[in-house]
Amino acid sequence: MTEKEFYKMIGERLKGLREQARIKKIELEAKTGFAASFLSSVENHGKKISAYQLARLCDAMGYTLEDVFGKKKAFASDDFRRRTGARDELLDGCGNGNADGA
Repeated sequence: MTEKEFYKMIGERLKGLREQARIKKIELEAKTGFAASFLSSVENHGKKISAYQLARLCDAMGYTLEDVFGKKKAFASDDFRRRTGARDELLDGCGNGNADGA
């Protein structure tokens, strides 16, 4: 998995969580101070985001970092897998800190 693919997956997951929470980007902008255009770039174009920014966004939406990384199947959408050819085994180590997926 490339770095670009990784950040694209992060963005897609954040967008899914935001939509699930029914929070508009403009509301997140008010809560976090991150411009709605920045949020759009993260969600739609895989713009790099720091761990601190990610944690702030999660907190503002009522989620944790574990919600973003905790479930490998939820981490990348089926659409993303179809477009990139990503496979589950590429994502095995993403949620638990272990490269071997254990």
